[in-house]
Amino acid sequence: KSDFNFMKVLFITYSLTGNTLFVAESIGKILKEQYGHTVTFIDAANIIKSAKFGRTHKTVSEGRILDCKELQELRTQLAQTDILGVGCFVSCHLPEIGFEEIFDPNVLSSDLFTNLKFFFSYTTHGSVPHPVSDVLATIINRRSKATYLGHLNVRAPENVVLLQPPQGFHDAWDDNEIARIEPFAKNIGEQLKNPGSIKGVEFKTITNIDYSMQLTMDKFAGKAQVDQSKCKKCKTCVKLCPYDAIKIGSSGFPEFDASICLWCSRCYNKCPNEAIDFPKSYGAQRSKYPKPDFTKAGVGDGKNSKGEIMTPLPQPQEIFARMQWKPCLNDYQGRQNCQRLT
Repeated sequence: KSDFNFMKVLFITYSLTGNTLFVAESIGKILKEQYGHTVTFIDAANIIKSAKFGRTHKTVSEGRILDCKELQELRTQLAQTDILGVGCFVSCHLPEIGFEEIFDPNVLSSDLFTNLKFFFSYTTHGSVPHPVSDVLATIINRRSKATYLGHLNVRAPENVVLLQPPQGFHDAWDDNEIARIEPFAKNIGEQLKNPGSIKGVEFKTITNIDYSMQLTMDKFAGKAQVDQSKCKKCKTCVKLCPYDAIKIGSSGFPEFDASICLWCSRCYNKCPNEAIDFPKSYGAQRSKYPKPDFTKAGVGDGKNSKGEIMTPLPQPQEIFARMQWKPCLNDYQGRQNCQRLT
């Protein structure tokens, strides 16, 4: 093999609770271990937070910090990259506000893309089909004439509060979805053995990427609140919010700025004390999703380490039914009702 067959692969991944990162790392592991490519991962959430992207619900934010160390590292890596992998979770049929902004010409100059030869994309979603493959391909194609190698979309457990099951239950990953990752990665690896013959994958150019639906989520999820009896003032939520929508108030407890919050539920899922609630969605009565849980449904006692019953990944219509779920006064009956929804 010639040296040209061994390339530098850069993954830029927007992952809130680890689902999309799992997909990226799984692809990267195969490209590195089985095909010899150099693989680097960059966390888009850290860039969005440090550079102050996606603020005040705008696709191009005011007060951006374009010299932050996270962007400087991205520029260094991108300039040396042969193959770019871009991936994200799906929010209202699109990447979450802030991810596209990373690729703004004023953020990443054109010369950073001159070495790029190929790119591919990947997403995770829980509920509905979406055009995000075309959206991601469009975003990169605006900056580079690199050849598109295709898209992988993996359906994973939901991690948005109003689509999560009630306490005591947890959606299991679908083995058939996980099994789709390896063939995708190997297809890329095999093509790169003879890069000169790669024809590329066609995609539909998206002319208008409209994020307005993401700004209506408060009507469904409601506003976040802190249960002060549970909060330990650890500031985990402040550190992890990609949009800096959480500040410590005069009382020492977290406070939420609704003009910035995008209701991504990361604070809700990651709080180690389960002190964050979305009362309108009955968040206190729903299970949390701090990271991927690969416990199998029905294997052994069918429960994960937290004692939650693992249920097979529901069909999208069943997940959407959870938006109307309300806990009954009788907790047992409420759980039975929710079990039917899962």
